[in-house]
Amino acid sequence: IQSENSYSFVGMTATLGLSESVGQALTLLVGAGLLVACVVLARGGEEFRSFTCAVAATLALSPVVWLHYLVVLIVPLAIARSRFSSLWLLPIVLWVSPRPGYAEGFQTFAPAIVTAVVLFVLLDRPQPRVRGT
Repeated sequence: IQSENSYSFVGMTATLGLSESVGQALTLLVGAGLLVACVVLARGGEEFRSFTCAVAATLALSPVVWLHYLVVLIVPLAIARSRFSSLWLLPIVLWVSPRPGYAEGFQTFAPAIVTAVVLFVLLDRPQPRVRGT
């Protein structure tokens, strides 16, 4: 099954020796939590944070996640940090991740860790100001 060899929650739980149903339940739990946060933040006027949660939800709810899927994180990153900063260097860590199914130890979880750190920083930052407002 492709999902077990990808960087999705199902793939990560399979690496830990857990069943596919545990991975699917984790996928739904995290995805639903991100969608709820998306709605709550949007209603509170936090459009950027809501958008970031929506992007994260698309990754969390995807049954198969390959490394190139994480390129969607560049959009909220570019909005929040339009100038070069150390956060832009964090995705370089993903180069240590080989093809799914061949990773061992830390390499299997590197994409999830990088994604979580980027999302945490983006959601923790004050909302970026849009020019002209």
